[in-house]
Amino acid sequence: MGLPGSIRTCVVEKVIMIRDEIKKKVLKTLEDSFPSNDISEISETDLFREHLELDSFGLMNLVVSLSRKFSIPFNPMDIERMKNVESVIAIISEKLDQKSK
Repeated sequence: MGLPGSIRTCVVEKVIMIRDEIKKKVLKTLEDSFPSNDISEISETDLFREHLELDSFGLMNLVVSLSRKFSIPFNPMDIERMKNVESVIAIISEKLDQKSK
């Protein structure tokens, strides 16, 4: 049996709130790491390599900054998956979920 409606709504709202907080921190990290780029123009699905002209060195700088900001480590498979804001949010959400268990 599933959760009662009001509890399910609270859980969904909390997940959305957490996702929004992660997104804000990711965008702030991008802004701080790449000040010459207009981050306000980037969508969640824009590819870093194309929109930010991010090379592997830039990606590693981003990974280090994100790791510090969220206090989580990233493995090579995580880094390979980091293609855009959407994928970074998903990876961080997974890591934070694992960390809380």
